[in-house]
Amino acid sequence: LHERQAQAKQRELEQQARERVLKNFQDLALGRESRRFGYGDRSEAWRATPAALREQSDRYNALPDQARQAVLDGLMQDPAKVRTLEQWLEERRQRVRELDRGLDLEP
Repeated sequence: LHERQAQAKQRELEQQARERVLKNFQDLALGRESRRFGYGDRSEAWRATPAALREQSDRYNALPDQARQAVLDGLMQDPAKVRTLEQWLEERRQRVRELDRGLDLEP
């Protein structure tokens, strides 16, 4: 009984983690779509974003709303893709943090 409860709790935590990653991706894509400061092509922060993440964001934004939800639902079911997305988002956070500290980034 305790083992099943522990497994259920672990699955719940993993799902919450995936939801957080997808929310962060949605926030990034929305920033890009709404042309928020720092998300334009000339922005250092946007250029510091991994190319694959920039491409995913732009492809996501090109979709109609229903298709966007289908993409997110599909990602929720694929932990490997969510981990890749999480790595890209973390790489972006680190690069932007370095920009904020005034460190030079090589393109």
